[in-house]
Amino acid sequence: MVVTGTQQCMDGLDEDNCEELEYNECQENEYRCKDGSCIAEQYWLDGEFDCSDMSDEQSTSEHNMDSERCPLSSSRFNCDEITAGLEYFACGDGRNCFFCEYQWHSADPSLWTLANGHCVDKVVMEKTLTEMNESEKCVFFLKCKLMHITSADCGHAIHDFPTLCKDKKINYPTGPFFKPYGQTIYQINTPQSSNEPTYLHFDGTIKCIGYQALWKRDKTLVRWRDFIKYYPFDIFFCRFAQQINMYGPQFDKNCWNSTKQSFLCQESHKCISKYRVLDNIHECFNSEDEKDPQGCQAKGKHQLSCLFEIPICLSTFQIGEMFPNCDDGNDIYIIQLSRLLEDFKCKISNSIECRLLKDHIQSPSVVLTAYRGATITFRQFCDTLWDLPKGFDESMCNQWKCPKDQFQCLSGHCVSLSSVKKQELNDWHCPDASDKAGLFRIVKLSAHNARLINNYELETIKSERLLYNTWFDAFNIFCNRTLEYPCILANVNEPLNFAVNRPCINLIRIGDGVIDCYGGLDERNVLSCGNNTSQQRGFDFHCSNEQCIPYSQHCTQRCSNNADTLLCDQLPALTTLSCRDSQKLSCDANFGDECKPSGIDEFYCDNSRSSRRRSRPYRHSGWQKRETFVHLSAYPQSQEIVSPNVAQLQQRETIDIYSNVLQTQQDDGEEGWICGRGIATRTNKIGAMQCFCPPSLFGEYCQHFSDRITVIISLYDIPSKLSEQSSNIIKILALLLSDDQTIDHRVIHLPMILSKDLNKKFRFNLIHQRPKLSPKSYTIRFEAYYVSIDLSIKFLAVWEYAVQFPFLPSYRLAQVLKFEKESIFLMKSHICQTANPCGPSSICHPIMNKLTNISAFYCYCNSNSFGKICEHSFSRLSLPINCSIHAVLRPLSLSTSICLCPAHLYGPTCHINHTCEYRNPCGAGRGKCFHNPENMTHDYICVCDKKYFGYHCEFDSARIRINFTKLSFVQSPSNF
Repeated sequence: MVVTGTQQCMDGLDEDNCEELEYNECQENEYRCKDGSCIAEQYWLDGEFDCSDMSDEQSTSEHNMDSERCPLSSSRFNCDEITAGLEYFACGDGRNCFFCEYQWHSADPSLWTLANGHCVDKVVMEKTLTEMNESEKCVFFLKCKLMHITSADCGHAIHDFPTLCKDKKINYPTGPFFKPYGQTIYQINTPQSSNEPTYLHFDGTIKCIGYQALWKRDKTLVRWRDFIKYYPFDIFFCRFAQQINMYGPQFDKNCWNSTKQSFLCQESHKCISKYRVLDNIHECFNSEDEKDPQGCQAKGKHQLSCLFEIPICLSTFQIGEMFPNCDDGNDIYIIQLSRLLEDFKCKISNSIECRLLKDHIQSPSVVLTAYRGATITFRQFCDTLWDLPKGFDESMCNQWKCPKDQFQCLSGHCVSLSSVKKQELNDWHCPDASDKAGLFRIVKLSAHNARLINNYELETIKSERLLYNTWFDAFNIFCNRTLEYPCILANVNEPLNFAVNRPCINLIRIGDGVIDCYGGLDERNVLSCGNNTSQQRGFDFHCSNEQCIPYSQHCTQRCSNNADTLLCDQLPALTTLSCRDSQKLSCDANFGDECKPSGIDEFYCDNSRSSRRRSRPYRHSGWQKRETFVHLSAYPQSQEIVSPNVAQLQQRETIDIYSNVLQTQQDDGEEGWICGRGIATRTNKIGAMQCFCPPSLFGEYCQHFSDRITVIISLYDIPSKLSEQSSNIIKILALLLSDDQTIDHRVIHLPMILSKDLNKKFRFNLIHQRPKLSPKSYTIRFEAYYVSIDLSIKFLAVWEYAVQFPFLPSYRLAQVLKFEKESIFLMKSHICQTANPCGPSSICHPIMNKLTNISAFYCYCNSNSFGKICEHSFSRLSLPINCSIHAVLRPLSLSTSICLCPAHLYGPTCHINHTCEYRNPCGAGRGKCFHNPENMTHDYICVCDKKYFGYHCEFDSARIRINFTKLSFVQSPSNF
């Protein structure tokens, strides 16, 4: 929980140096995470979370559920390596510091807190009721009430303990769980509408802006309800502190604004980066950060700009959510394609969804030309929505056949039956309005529509619509709605002289391509607006064939030929003051008598778009993903598909079942929880519990987090001469260095048989020493080796990255290791070209990610030396490791070294053969076995012949045989 912007330690020790991260700037080829850290730009919107705060991808229900499972899950990389709310994590170190019963969100289930601080989804009696003392009984009673459980054990407590506990103030949990200075207290006899505590006890000190705040533990209690009115919570502590120390640990009173792009939250005692200003995330008390009239001041190229009263800049995880952040709907719609962004979830790297989202954020102007028509399906034709320029997909629909569950317009288009039944008059979908105003043209149902609705239902809808029109129609006194559509006429001299120019047109003139209504309302689903040929006109105002005024800009932007004078000047002048809205038509859906003629102020209003949402796209509510389910008959299974090798499958089933048993024991049993995210085992001799911890944790119960580097890397631009050799492997040696001293290392492999999987990422930890060395410079080096099937191991390239924030206990490096072309290196006056700084029998190499620095180099030492310039020599016999004769010995110091194994061997000293070397698990003649050192459970990959498939090529592929008999040709084949 270090550097989260919230103090979790006394005096905010966990937030020391946090301004370095908060105000950090990334390189041009990097993506800036919300917390200020940087990842490779290629990892932005690739379907996988790489920022520790998960701000590089869209927020999905799957990722939210994933975080919520962390308290109940076993060892999982994602749970240890993300920045998330305190509510999702337990201590598990024997301290009852986690509060599982508290519901942070109303939809979350309450859990039960064990004595070791972990959560389970059931009541666990760690003592019998008779063994509990008075205080323990009241805590047990409180936990039962908080979980709303009335099982046998809780039932006895709830029945027997109310009198015992009713006047007691119960400290629960026993230590602070959400703030280092706050102890929560419950009082049983106080009515509780939720799981919230009754009081807080303050004790401690924290940093405030310009001073240190102090509260001493005494009898003073703060009501929880008073406390939570303030956000962030530290505001309360700072504002009402019992004592203030002007010389104690504190935040800079000017927010480092002389050197940083900072923003001071005056009321919140908080400093934030300008990247957080106007991002629609309320960081400051009273939303100070969301009220800057200048708009977002530090827009990154990976943020989406849109309007929310004033310009705001949204991060990736805020795009495509169910509820919009932008007034213009730019964060939930791809307006150019008439699509909802929630239908375009980026889940697979470089998919059309990911590319589309990137373009929508960075270059929205290219979206239309790049993607229009790229994904149009058969069912998108004649559905009344434009998917091709000028609505080409909606033309020539007279003979179209609609799906059985859709209503067919008189024009031949297909709409949902619900569209016909709704009473909104101006919200028609059929181009000819035959689902709404033009429904009266249907005298007899077609055979298709008769299967959806009967004549009685049709006449009932018509009758209801006439009644509705009587009340909600500006011109109901002028027009016969069974034959006419009411509107102010276009192309007449006195359009408001209704005695001469009745405001009515025949229903058959709707959608005929000719503008009969003022502004073009009758052709809203047929014509486009000006030069915008990708969208239907809707309620945009037609000035001329070249100019059109968007609905949101009516009477603000004006027609150059004054065609909107009637709408913007004459109509408001006719209406009474009570019905005007700043000289504009009100569009308040009020058809009362305050406006004369009645309801005339609603004439040009789209009631599906409120005044707040006038800039939303026309018909946006119909842009949901359109899917059609086609039921196909079952394809007969080939009689030649053979059964898999039973012995192999039984072996795999045994492994899977055993794994599930271990998981069940670990998750359900109290003893399984004792090791936190580690694995609990029993020793054979005395039956004592022993914990095996993952690299990120250590301690007797895996209760402590290791100081570590979280590494996420992938390879890019692998030379074709390497990737074409499918039997070979690229080996990466990752080293954590401090002043050229190796702290930790990790070896990973990419078999060339998988090299076409360009999205493959490697995720692992490099662990610091314990205790961690005092803050100093750290470097992470990656050395690439090419491992050939002929047993040779050749050095390829090297990359080096500085650890940017060494004060962080968990630093994340997410980079792409790119193989630069040799010509780039050879063209430069690099030190390896002009002078060899390395020792004898060693080779100087440029550092791939520092080619612009002609002084950056790496010395690849021979087998008898090591050091920055290979200055240290050693004897192979002096090292305490006995590598295989086929391996490469890589010394790390005078006393430590590692063995780099050839393709067919593995193990610490490379003496163990891989599976492919002593048997072929892929079946004789069915497939070829390739080494896969990254997977120790199955250290091989089967590449099957096209006739077979399966993990071990155990299945025969189904085949279709086509036989031609009695062939005859109109012409001789020789004439073709």
